[in-house]
Amino acid sequence: MLDEFVDKSTSQQVNKSTSQQTDKSINQQVNKETKKQVNKFLKRFTTYLTEESIRTMKRLAFDIDQKDYEIFQEAVDAYLKKKGY
Repeated sequence: MLDEFVDKSTSQQVNKSTSQQTDKSINQQVNKETKKQVNKFLKRFTTYLTEESIRTMKRLAFDIDQKDYEIFQEAVDAYLKKKGY
């Protein structure tokens, strides 16, 4: 009876580990494809900001689980819309 429990427990751990590895591999592939698609539409742009603005933007990005460039894009879009562009 103990042998059955150990075999079942070991089998579950192996299946869980294999499943996690497969999930991670699939997620990495999806992330690479998504990044390629996003990069087709984005163009690198460099500007100067205060250290405080950069820190705050990075903190906000982390807090809301977004990339810093996504927050910057939203801000620029809102600003341009406000100005009528």
